Amino acid sequence: NPIEQNKISWVSQKIDFEVHHESENFIIINKSPGLVMHPGSGCNDGTLANGLLYKYPKLANLPRCGIVHRLDKDTSGVLLVAKNEKFRNYFIKLMQERNITKEYIAVVAGSTLGSFSINYPIGRDRFNRTKMALRPDGKDAITDVKLNQSIGNYSLLDISIKTGRTHQIRVHMNHLGNSIVGDDKYKKRYKKLKNIDLKLENSISKLDRQFLHAKVLGFVHPKSDKEMIFSSILPKELNNLLKMLRIANE
Repeated sequence: NPIEQNKISWVSQKIDFEVHHESENFIIINKSPGLVMHPGSGCNDGTLANGLLYKYPKLANLPRCGIVHRLDKDTSGVLLVAKNEKFRNYFIKLMQERNITKEYIAVVAGSTLGSFSINYPIGRDRFNRTKMALRPDGKDAITDVKLNQSIGNYSLLDISIKTGRTHQIRVHMNHLGNSIVGDDKYKKRYKKLKNIDLKLENSISKLDRQFLHAKVLGFVHPKSDKEMIFSSILPKELNNLLKMLRIANE
């Protein structure tokens, strides 16, 4: 049991994180980049889980402190944490049934066309345990992609996922040769970019995160039967880079 192994690390710590909404059943967090979800290999503390225990001590009674889905360390945006076992089980069931709306915004290198779906299973990379890869024996993974805007050598994408595999969007986009801007882990397949604006390239290289933001999380509330939608605006550093991209390509 990974939680038992990391018992030492699951301690209460004062960690800064933004609570976007709170109810009796769940907390919606607007996650900042650089924040790791919970202790694990290579990261013993200073995580969101440690911060949750400090702010909400009762979460110690729930597996993984109520964390029911994850965002990668350098992905920002809307994230849900369950506050009780009943709602936790309900949310997990919704995820298993693929009845949760998860929408992201991303900027990738190269061009894409229209709308399309990527349906390739994902599993642990055989050669690098910290990475994920396309594997026929992996877990099914479905990513829906829609071109929002072509901006020179880059594309602004609206992405929704039906499954929540580790690094799913990053692995799928990298497979297409459209690596997410700022993603150092999955960028081998960057397409050769033409007419590069050096100032812009410098700004991109200084971005210490990937341009991937979870903008919408939606689900049907168990009591009211109404769909609840939570959204998060694009963080400043991503908004600034997007403006630069647009100006450079006017």
